[in-house]
Amino acid sequence: MGNNEFTGSIPVTIGNLIKLKKLVARMNKLTGNIPSTIGNLIELLALILTGNNFQGSIPPRIKKCQNLIAIDLSQNDLSGIIPSQAFTISSLSIFLDLSENQLRGSLPEEIVTFGIVAALILLLLLMTFYWLRRKKNEASPETPSMGGIQRVSYANIVKATNEFSSSNLIGMGGFGSVYKGTLADENKIVAIKVFDLKQLGASKSFMAECEVLKNIRHRNLVKILTACSSVDFQGNEFKALVYEFKENGSLEEWLHPDLAPNGMPRHRLSFVQRLNIAFDVACAVDYLHHQCQTVVIHCDLKPSNILLDAQMNGHVGDFGLARIFPNAIGDLPVSQRSSIALRGTIGYAPPGMYTCSKSNVNRPLISSFPDSACRELVV
Repeated sequence: MGNNEFTGSIPVTIGNLIKLKKLVARMNKLTGNIPSTIGNLIELLALILTGNNFQGSIPPRIKKCQNLIAIDLSQNDLSGIIPSQAFTISSLSIFLDLSENQLRGSLPEEIVTFGIVAALILLLLLMTFYWLRRKKNEASPETPSMGGIQRVSYANIVKATNEFSSSNLIGMGGFGSVYKGTLADENKIVAIKVFDLKQLGASKSFMAECEVLKNIRHRNLVKILTACSSVDFQGNEFKALVYEFKENGSLEEWLHPDLAPNGMPRHRLSFVQRLNIAFDVACAVDYLHHQCQTVVIHCDLKPSNILLDAQMNGHVGDFGLARIFPNAIGDLPVSQRSSIALRGTIGYAPPGMYTCSKSNVNRPLISSFPDSACRELVV
């Protein structure tokens, strides 16, 4: 129960949980006395109540918890004399912390001596842990999480989006919604794509974006900053991706101003602006097709997936339908060819295409259609 906003007191009925092994309620706003029924928890191993507002004295019956190996009652408002028999428990082998209270009295010599030995052992363990972690960081500079993408928690996402406020909603797609948010740790404005896992294929789309974006870097691709793969406060599965925020929204909003969110004004793009954006997109696609270690096919290139920064530079995003190939499309082995339906969005796939068979790859009905375009629009 640690690190929450719990209030009130610990009920005396806590003593009924005789099989309880650990009671951890650190860093909350709990008040009142520590109930004497704690002594009924004969199998309790750890009692961690640091960082609350507990008052009164330490209950003497705590000595009945014969299996306790860790006690932390620091940072409270406890008072009175430390019970003379409370901490003579020979098994108290991890730590005892009563700091930042108003307690009086002395600890038995048995515990003081044992505490010094335990402290030395703990210090040695911490030094060993530090050394191992340092060696690990030297071997791998990135935090190993989802192939190099560091994760954030569900609570971080809730806070960043102001509890998914509709005023922060900046876009919706087939697999979820996009919110504008601020990451507290970095004080940075970001775009957060929250996946609707009830939609068929949403979880697969999340993994596809992580797989593609973790290894590609280009000035005309939307950069992924972090990811969240966790559960919400009700225990439901939750997935989200955090991207760099692009101030001028999507190209679709500029081509169709009535689609701009929150009545945001959009002016008509000049010919030069359109040409520059087209060039930016072409550079991104060229990078995906010819400069990556593996060929990446976007499969859903359309105006709503092209985002514009403050200087109106184009950035290709939304790789939820992307596919990765080790070789050029025409060189795919038969085992990697598919007869699945056309990928992408209706209206943005060329009408002269047909799905491939087991024996050959997709080809345009119009023979003059360039192979590079065929790759992007039909695979």
